[in-house]
Amino acid sequence: MRLKTFKAASPSAALSEIREALGDDALILSTETASDGSVEMTAALDDPAVDQGMDIVPVDASGFVERSHNETDSLSDVLKWHGVPVECHPHALMSLTDYLNKTVALERLDQDAAGKILIFSGPVGSGKTMTVARVATEMVLRWAIQPLVVCMDSKRAGALEQLASYTRILGIPLVAAHDLATYHRALARRKPGQPVLVDTGALNVFSVEDRQFLMQLQNGTNAELVAVIPAALDFMETFDIAEVFRALDARSFVLTRWDQARRLGGMIAAGCAGLSLLGVGAEVGISRGLCTITIDEIARKMHKRFAAPLDLAAIRGETLTGRSKLDTIFEMVEDKILSTTFQVLSRHMLAQKAAREMASC
Repeated sequence: MRLKTFKAASPSAALSEIREALGDDALILSTETASDGSVEMTAALDDPAVDQGMDIVPVDASGFVERSHNETDSLSDVLKWHGVPVECHPHALMSLTDYLNKTVALERLDQDAAGKILIFSGPVGSGKTMTVARVATEMVLRWAIQPLVVCMDSKRAGALEQLASYTRILGIPLVAAHDLATYHRALARRKPGQPVLVDTGALNVFSVEDRQFLMQLQNGTNAELVAVIPAALDFMETFDIAEVFRALDARSFVLTRWDQARRLGGMIAAGCAGLSLLGVGAEVGISRGLCTITIDEIARKMHKRFAAPLDLAAIRGETLTGRSKLDTIFEMVEDKILSTTFQVLSRHMLAQKAAREMASC
């Protein structure tokens, strides 16, 4: 790992130097502010030279393995593996790229977002706070625009502190709001033409109360609602979530955990519900901002198929001959149940024995 310290007049200038010198994959380790307002940032980057002579060998097929679709795989095979219901498969013969062009519309975060109020909302743990931080990074580094960030997540412990750690680095204002009154007071602090990024915290769009709250945030503010949806969710579950957001006048969604997802049927579901893909969230850091992808990149990722996610027998160095992994899982569960039952019965028998001994005294 390569470490380097950067000194600049402002956080945004330091971030620009880091991206120019180390690229988008750099990880910011620390930030210090001097008395004159200048900042000193330490960043790290994995150095491939460290790994010279350590060739990465593909794992055996019995373990964690990635394989691509071969030429005999049909579009239906690909879609079925990604969890897309048969009813949503195309009737006509077409390529995966053509299918994605028909089902997933792409939208790009551009400089027109300046002056807008963007409200980011989604299920628990979908990555709303990181998405807001990434969009803020995009605005600061790419367009030199300083948005106003509003945190409405008053339920999750440390939510405000997490967002504050990013806004301090970017040198942009952060306001905490816990209800509609404080939300509108926060908007009153907005400078003319300044974009606003709102982190709503976790909301349940299937709840009437939470839906009304989202509508109230939009009323009278000309705000745009953006759904934040994690990748690899169930197709129908994602479709239901996206359909509710579309009914709330949301036009776009951000797909998070893009780099971790194996099955992308949920992304297609959101597209079928009428939402456009604004971008994807990948990796832990925010230096890359919100990643934009193309239909070809989505198709390439979908063409990657993986074997079973976890094979404990292979990890232990055992060989499963003529047995399916599903059988092994069932046996492991059965062994666990039997073991637990035996422990309960043993404790019960020991308690009975102790009671008899006490009674005989």
